[in-house]
Formats: sequence, structure tokens, C-alpha cells
Amino acid sequence: MSSARTRSASPSAFFFFTRTSTGPTLYFFSFVFALAALVLWPQYLAIIFTLFRTKELLKFYEKLAGKRDSAKGGIVDSYKHLREHGNSFFIVTLEVVLAIILFTAGNFDAAVGAAASATKEPYVLPYIWIVLIWILPAALVWLVGTLIERQFCDA
Repeated sequence: MSSARTRSASPSAFFFFTRTSTGPTLYFFSFVFALAALVLWPQYLAIIFTLFRTKELLKFYEKLAGKRDSAKGGIVDSYKHLREHGNSFFIVTLEVVLAIILFTAGNFDAAVGAAASATKEPYVLPYIWIVLIWILPAALVWLVGTLIERQFCDA
């Protein structure tokens, strides 16, 4: 019975790995997955690290607030302005990465040679999951920021 399963799975696996377009397709999908992992995992790790070291983070922000109060206005304003431009550029970069990931998810069937669906319904759920996974780090950072702000108000 297991040999029957192996024989039935082998032709499709053989066909998939012997197609001329499969190599570049696999590399492309691997690249997109690695790109998504490179963007998402550090964010999740930073959030987990932050949640376990809340006291140290609170001390850091207390020192930072004290140093900003004593700093000259021009330096702080220049730094804030530079940081805002850097954040804007990085947001646009991450939007491009998200677009690549969504494009890949939407064209996966066609890229591997499967029949593409006539409707977009099969793609809605993967899109929802991708967007939720993409947005979750920002939502968690907002939550961590809210908790830190609450601790500052209580102190």
C-alpha cells in the first residue's frame, strides 16, 4: 500500500522537479519566503525581548527623556527630522516587500503550473493571513508602547 502511494506521488514530484521553469520558480519563492522571514522575525523577536525586559526598557526611556530635556533644541529637532525621513523611506521599502509577497501568493498556482481559479475567492484567505501576520508586529509594538506609557503615568 505504501508503494502505491509512493508511485502515485512520484510522477507529480518528478514532473515538478524536471520542468525547466521549476528551478527559477523555486528560487523565486524561496527568496520571497526568506525576505518575509527577514522582515518579520526580527520584529517578533524584538517584541518578545521587550516584553521580558520591561523594567530595563522603562529605565532607558526615563534616561532618554532626561537627556532630551537637557539637550539643545536644534540637535533634538534635527535628529527627529532625520528619523522621520528614515522611517518614511523604510515604510515605503516594507510596502514594496509586502507587495512582492502578495503578488507571489496570488500567482503561486500559475507559477507552479496548476490551473488558476476563475474567481478570486481562493486567494482571499491567504491574503488575509498574510496581511494579519504583516500587521501583527506593529500592533504589538503599539501595545508595548501603551504599556510603557501607562507605567510612566503611574510612576
